[in-house]
Amino acid sequence: MIRSITRKKPEEEVDRLLTGLGRIFLIGCGTCATLTHTGGAPEVEQMKEHLTGKGKLVTGGTVLPVACDNLTGEALREFGRQMHQADALLVMSCAFGVQTVARQTKAMVVPALDTLFIGKETGPGLFDEVCTQCGTCIIGETGGICPVTT
Repeated sequence: MIRSITRKKPEEEVDRLLTGLGRIFLIGCGTCATLTHTGGAPEVEQMKEHLTGKGKLVTGGTVLPVACDNLTGEALREFGRQMHQADALLVMSCAFGVQTVARQTKAMVVPALDTLFIGKETGPGLFDEVCTQCGTCIIGETGGICPVTT
């Protein structure tokens, strides 16, 4: 299965991004980030514990079926009160999911993950890089083999 491969930002970076923000709503992704163990239910719970330990109030949280879907806003509607109580939404998904949440909610959104590449799982927790999304695709000239992706 092909998916967006993400990694958790260092806790220090997340803490820095949330400086001055006391109330946080957490959003995970039920597809890619769940399958790569960076933004599923266990990781959202771990983040909640981390933020609570840092004195933040977590107003709520959810794991969306697909964070980058057009129905994201619809899925988040049931959490409106908890989200409005938050200073920011901390999104544990790929960059596309973060941007989708931002567009659908009009709230301040902070990413908790770094998007690395489009990849294919080769074993539990192991991924081959399929595409770096470099923006200058030349595989039409190289017989379908990418000289950029390692």
